[in-house]
Amino acid sequence: MGMLILSLVLATQVDANERELIRAALRLWVAVRMESRSERICGDENLGQQPQDYDRECHNFGQVLVPPVMSAQIELIATATLLNPAKKAVLGPLRKLMEGRKTQSWFTVYLCLFILLHSCALLTEFEHRQAKKYGRQVSRLNPSDRSTLCTSQPGLTTL
Repeated sequence: MGMLILSLVLATQVDANERELIRAALRLWVAVRMESRSERICGDENLGQQPQDYDRECHNFGQVLVPPVMSAQIELIATATLLNPAKKAVLGPLRKLMEGRKTQSWFTVYLCLFILLHSCALLTEFEHRQAKKYGRQVSRLNPSDRSTLCTSQPGLTTL
């Protein structure tokens, strides 16, 4: 998706500030993509962990999973060093661009909102998988129920 968006941006007349905003949105998308995947251990050292063999239906069957405490630490580091700075680099300039109401900026606003909404979709799917993995009863969210969606994903409220 990122390469397609970059090629679209390069093919259009987007000024330098808007191009940097789209780059920042793509960086945020990559960081969210990293955060919406379960970590696993590769290589000979497995920290004493055994491969996941209790659920053949799970996407990580046969993989050595990162211990929960380490996974939480990775999440905290990613949030502090990637997600929070990327959020600031996107939301401020995007708000300013939207408040400017310039028709020549609509393409950039559309792309950024598309990227951000896709990020929310990735996180929602990840949370659904996590809840299912830990045996919590889950059901798909109804897209027409805005309050449930915004409770599930605070980022949607921001948008």
